[in-house]
Amino acid sequence: MLASRFMLSIDGVVVNDHISTFTAGLAMLFCSYYNFNIMYPLDCAATLEFIQRCFVGINPDRGSKVQVKKNCKRYSQTHPKVLSLISAKADVDWRS
Repeated sequence: MLASRFMLSIDGVVVNDHISTFTAGLAMLFCSYYNFNIMYPLDCAATLEFIQRCFVGINPDRGSKVQVKKNCKRYSQTHPKVLSLISAKADVDWRS
């Protein structure tokens, strides 16, 4: 099963429904997060942060775009799951 078109929605509103490739859709997704200053939702924050750091190449020295819970401080460091995955990827790259 292959998709022939992709779409991007922001806050439940479809802003583009004529995206022809997954790569273009992913680029539009990250552009939207940064251009509109949208925080990553908690349920997919680690995945988005991993893609941001490893594939897109955006590596801030501190901070994160992870959504803040009420009465909690914003992450001041990289998500721990992202760090362990990046470390494992670096080990594999180093060995090969």
